[in-house]
Amino acid sequence: MELISFKSDFLEDYLPKISKKVKCVVWDLDGTLWDGILAEDGIQGIKLKENIVDIIKQLDSKGIINSICSKNYEVKAIEVLKQFGIYEYFVCPAINWNSKSQNIKHIAKTLDIGLDTFVFVDDSFFELNEVKINCPVVRTCDVKDFENFVKRDFFDVPVTEDSKNRRKSYQEIAIRNKDATQFDDITEFLKSCNMTAFVHAPNDEELLRCYELIQRTNQLNISAERLTLDEIKHFISSKDYDCYRIKVKDKYGDYGLVGFAIFDKRDKESLILKHFVFSCRAARKKIEQCFFEYIINKYEGKGFNYLILTCKRTEKNQLMQNVLEESGLFEKKELSDGAFLLTHNMEDKVIPQNILTIKEE
Repeated sequence: MELISFKSDFLEDYLPKISKKVKCVVWDLDGTLWDGILAEDGIQGIKLKENIVDIIKQLDSKGIINSICSKNYEVKAIEVLKQFGIYEYFVCPAINWNSKSQNIKHIAKTLDIGLDTFVFVDDSFFELNEVKINCPVVRTCDVKDFENFVKRDFFDVPVTEDSKNRRKSYQEIAIRNKDATQFDDITEFLKSCNMTAFVHAPNDEELLRCYELIQRTNQLNISAERLTLDEIKHFISSKDYDCYRIKVKDKYGDYGLVGFAIFDKRDKESLILKHFVFSCRAARKKIEQCFFEYIINKYEGKGFNYLILTCKRTEKNQLMQNVLEESGLFEKKELSDGAFLLTHNMEDKVIPQNILTIKEE
């Protein structure tokens, strides 16, 4: 018996007041992705909801990840998804009897994506409310409203070639994470990945991806600023700045373009990092640290005495703060506005860790 009547606009009143773009949509199965209940109706008794596959494919083509959070029997559910020909579209599915909020937190941790970029879709008011209470920054939507919900501006994300390959990249992350458990020393695992970073000024085809990174990245954004496409073009074309996009490959696959940095050269004594963003999916692999080692060694030879980074503290970029502080490359100085200054004296020689190979194309 349905004890609570549910108005379609109920959850609209309780949507988190955030402006972050959506990065991951998590779907329930029974009554949401398909009509029917697998455990009761069996494989022959369920049917995919109308238009649901088209929506999933559209999200996937925009680089928005699809995942699953369902209280179900995993083996049978996966069998059905494969039978419908859509299993490949889902990353890190959580099909078990844990709470939906617990599973969504696990997916977010595995993918290294902020919960405030998630949308959870279900047909059950109870499950939607459980997630809303325990993951208050996650947007929630009843499946019957989703065709209109997906038209909201937070689904309007820049689409690049990298976007189209994002699902494959996250699927490779799952394999990496599994292999990493076989190593006691994370550094040794990283070396075994045979990573190569390719750095160069962005070309015209890569501009949109750099813009996308700046718009999407919160946890690994040193300046916490959202540059416009015209501003990015200005920095790239100006002789006063050096800009680098960072592409990374390893033995598991191609991360694509995962980093973008802008260095201000106008002060002849100090090289100043003006902007630096890095994709969460390539985080915690010491790529950022190796990049700055490379920059230090390169610009020391050009006469600069210091590399200076100003990090603006935000609620979301704590990960970037930790990466920079723990690198051992910089001295820290607190600033009055809540930001902090990181400085490297070029006289302090840096010995590369040889975790990855950096090539300037």
